[in-house]
Amino acid sequence: MRLVDAIVGLIPFKQAMCTWAALCPVRYRSRLSYRLFAKLARTLAQARPQLRLVSNLGISDHLHVRLPIQAQANYLFGRPEDYAGERCVLFLARHLARDCDAIADIGANWGYHTFFLSVAAPALPIYSFEPNTSLSTFVRQSAADNHLPQVHCVNAAIAERSGTMNFYLNTSDDLSSSLTEVFALGGHHVEKTTVAALSFDDFRDRHPHQRWLLKVDVESAEFQFLAGAMSSIAQGSVRYLIIELLAAARKDGFVARMLALGFYAYYLNDLRIEQVLGDDGRSTPGEYNWLFSMDSPTELTERMRGSEFNVVAA
Repeated sequence: MRLVDAIVGLIPFKQAMCTWAALCPVRYRSRLSYRLFAKLARTLAQARPQLRLVSNLGISDHLHVRLPIQAQANYLFGRPEDYAGERCVLFLARHLARDCDAIADIGANWGYHTFFLSVAAPALPIYSFEPNTSLSTFVRQSAADNHLPQVHCVNAAIAERSGTMNFYLNTSDDLSSSLTEVFALGGHHVEKTTVAALSFDDFRDRHPHQRWLLKVDVESAEFQFLAGAMSSIAQGSVRYLIIELLAAARKDGFVARMLALGFYAYYLNDLRIEQVLGDDGRSTPGEYNWLFSMDSPTELTERMRGSEFNVVAA
């Protein structure tokens, strides 16, 4: 590995090559080119840490998003199908959006899912929630630069109540900030701050769409989200919930809670949608996402017809 790094370090014109690769047309991107330019970018970042590159995110040649050189290599040089652990969320949301009239990207981070869905479902309003002000500002500006009026950025956390809440900003990993102290206790460097918070019920009252697709990634605050969405669930407004469940949420019975609310539970094992009758502890490394839906396995199989997915009934 050190020899490879040394060879990469000797390659000339790294900045020009990475600049070109970040805007390389989607049809020409590959897993091999992704790995090559990811390694080039890591070397370049050591010399030019303030450098930013304009990328189409591997989503659409028409997107132009300016990202720091330290951003995830998949954002800069990859494709959605190369996004390990998340391609199931992206592709599943694309298909399920056809049966919805609004999308909420809760825990949007850099906005990758927001931008993907803005291309996959351009007719639907997309509400992009992110409590980290710098990331929320980035998504808002990028949406404006790319003329995406259907994207609405909300600089707030979705929690059990509206108001203000403590937020633990992870300065060692911008993918892992949380309303909980889980990362501070796990050895990450975090800064405690205060952010605006909304319950999903309060937000939906002001945006009364009937059939919501919710993509939720709130880093160990899953029960806080759920507590603030109970009215929407009771009224049948949550058509589909795709959510990342970390270990604590599973241990505390999140899956059982959703089953008790009348949902079917499905573990997303990459492109296998596996029905679960109770949390049986199944886990594949890197795959943390679940689907909760009122669709039975038979109904979901019909809905997924012609897609990448295989629905597996319990």
